[in-house]
Amino acid sequence: MSNDTSQPLLLITGAEAAKLAAACRTIASIFKTASEYVPVPGGLPVRDSQHVRDVQPEVLSKPKKPNKPLKAEALYNRKHRIKLRIAFPDKDKKEITEMLADQWAQASDDVREEVFAEERTLQTQYDRDLAVYEIKLREYEAPVRVNEPTYIVNERTSPVNEGRNSYVDTEASDDGGNEYSSKAAKPKKKKRRKSSYDDVGLDLGLELGGSLKKKKKKRSKSKDGTRRSRDRSY
Repeated sequence: MSNDTSQPLLLITGAEAAKLAAACRTIASIFKTASEYVPVPGGLPVRDSQHVRDVQPEVLSKPKKPNKPLKAEALYNRKHRIKLRIAFPDKDKKEITEMLADQWAQASDDVREEVFAEERTLQTQYDRDLAVYEIKLREYEAPVRVNEPTYIVNERTSPVNEGRNSYVDTEASDDGGNEYSSKAAKPKKKKRRKSSYDDVGLDLGLELGGSLKKKKKKRSKSKDGTRRSRDRSY
């Protein structure tokens, strides 16, 4: 009598083996990326580098604007059009519309008041839906909140730079104190660089660049006390 207590082998097909391998890969990937997630108070795992919109879950999609309600005459036409189409199958759409307009003009006060009451009810419901839509739209268009907000500092308007005298000329007073002048500093004028062609122009008695420099005549006194001019131009 045999005492073999080993379990029989389980035979599986190729398709079942492929499914089992895919399930094993999925489980392995879950355990591999589990460390990338951090717990949050809400109980849902959120990655460190992931920024989630801080709004209600139902506001993640853009809300749909409600349709405007129909007027009284349009409500009357919608209600009685099917009756006229059944009663007059040979009439086209234009003729049915003309018949509805005549019926609305000749309708009694009770019928018209009933239609106007329905119009007011639909208008009230539309106003409520529109208010809810505007609230949801503002929540949807709100900027995405991140973990740490980023502030953009403007060097000109930042409060840190309010005490700096960047554009004020600080001149010492006559008594040597630490008083400062509030006179704005004038911008420095750019000096014209001397070109090598100017020296050549001076040797020739000319200057390149548009303006001519005239040689000044140096006057000297003669022996008799009168001044005489001597032209030193070349």
